[in-house]
Amino acid sequence: MTKYAGPRLLVIGLDGATMRLLVPWMKAGKLPALARLASTGASGPLRSTIRPESSVAWSSFATGVNAGQHGIFGFAGFVQGTYRTRLMTASDLRATTFWEHAAAQGIRVGVFNVPLVSYPPRPLPEGSFSVGGLITPNLDSNFTWPSDLKANVLANVSNYRLDVDEAGLRDEEMISELAELTQQHLAAARYLIRSRLPELFVVVFMATDRIQHHLWRHLDSKHPRYDPIRSLQLASRILELYCQLDTAVGELMALAAPDALTVVLSDHGFNGCYRALSVNAWLASKGWLVPKVGAGTRGSVAHGLRWLRQVPNVRRLKQVLPGLRKVSMVDAWRPDPTAWIDWGQTQAFFSDVGGIRINLRGREPQGIVAPKQYDGLREQLVNDLLTLRDPQTGAAPITAVYQREELYSGPYVPMAPDLIVEPRRDANDPRNNYMLAYGASPTGALFSEPAGLNGNHDLDGILLAAGPGVEPGPITEAHLWDLAPTLCQALGIPLPPALDGRVIPQLVTKKAVNYGPTMIKTSEAKADGLSTKDEATVADRLRALGYLS
Repeated sequence: MTKYAGPRLLVIGLDGATMRLLVPWMKAGKLPALARLASTGASGPLRSTIRPESSVAWSSFATGVNAGQHGIFGFAGFVQGTYRTRLMTASDLRATTFWEHAAAQGIRVGVFNVPLVSYPPRPLPEGSFSVGGLITPNLDSNFTWPSDLKANVLANVSNYRLDVDEAGLRDEEMISELAELTQQHLAAARYLIRSRLPELFVVVFMATDRIQHHLWRHLDSKHPRYDPIRSLQLASRILELYCQLDTAVGELMALAAPDALTVVLSDHGFNGCYRALSVNAWLASKGWLVPKVGAGTRGSVAHGLRWLRQVPNVRRLKQVLPGLRKVSMVDAWRPDPTAWIDWGQTQAFFSDVGGIRINLRGREPQGIVAPKQYDGLREQLVNDLLTLRDPQTGAAPITAVYQREELYSGPYVPMAPDLIVEPRRDANDPRNNYMLAYGASPTGALFSEPAGLNGNHDLDGILLAAGPGVEPGPITEAHLWDLAPTLCQALGIPLPPALDGRVIPQLVTKKAVNYGPTMIKTSEAKADGLSTKDEATVADRLRALGYLS
């Protein structure tokens, strides 16, 4: 038996990493590990999904297919027969991941901290493992496969935690917390490689996404909230965090086999952002959405309940205050549009699923739009959104509006919003970039300036690769879902059927090392979804990033 020399295929995700930051820092010698990958191998932009949200993007990366085939259109999904939504998890992923496919072919795989698709853990053959990432509620959850791996991780990684709670943190504290999280996750990755001996290892670090959502303003002097003194100081600390991530990449590469293929990628890119558009306020202003009386106070009760959930001894408080005895703390996150929308007069609304839903008769509980009016209404909404201008800046906040069948194909297209709205993301001046304001009141302002978020995803992530079979040079026209077939081919195993992605030939030339199967012994288990309580916990986390109402 050949002695284990480390993973032969190492895949490192830096969530939200962008060439806007990495290229100048690599040229300045600040990120030597990434610069070495780029200079000795291949590098270039990696096109994300539309929408470029982590839930959709990592799902397409993992499966090699579009959302119409894997069924994840956002962190939330519609509850059939209602206007409500619920959180999506790995249990809702309706396609096989490339690592599940590889494990079934006899490759020993390890997966660590991949958002959404790794929690709850899906069963893998004996010898393979996974550790949950974003969407994992807390350390009490069963977040590993096999289940006994959890105790080993907690025992061998000091102060291990899943994520950073950004609520109430000052900028300096957030940087420190993310640095500590990165250190813990690197320690966990090292432990998993050394103890579980994976041949394919996939790991994702989240600090890049977090820091850019909240602190991009300190990295861009054109941002209106840039402070010439304070931002200059914080920018150097943010760079230190990126240097730490670069060191993590180098350390993991040192643990890989000498002939390993190493791939570093991000699920989307990032850019500065200053303004937010409330699509529901726009729909209301045009008469397509009619709020109920009192809709302007929508959400105040839910916000109060979310606060109560964090109060120590809140259950005892419920017993003391009779009015709270019948109140559910865990259902508070779910915004019920029925409480603030007059469905009898509403033709369309924007939802947490990530787009506009037509109130279609025969499909929605109180639908009023006749099926023969469906296409015409969608076309009118598209045209009107594209002509919208921000009166403060004169900019067009929307660059594209897609009918769902333009983006998606497959059996799960009916689960998608009817229209997917793409805000402006790529302007060099952040004042001309927009995000969509989830949870904004339809009776409130059409445009706003979010206090906590000043960076937003854009469509071009990063892709760097080096190792046997990689043809050095720039990478062009690579898409996120191309990674699944490319990595399967690099492993020397058959490609799964019906993929949307294509093999990136520059990463797998004739000189590539095709490893082939080494072991297989299957094991069966069922992956359950989130409990109502856990769903509320995760929803608070996603809301802080602007993904949910």
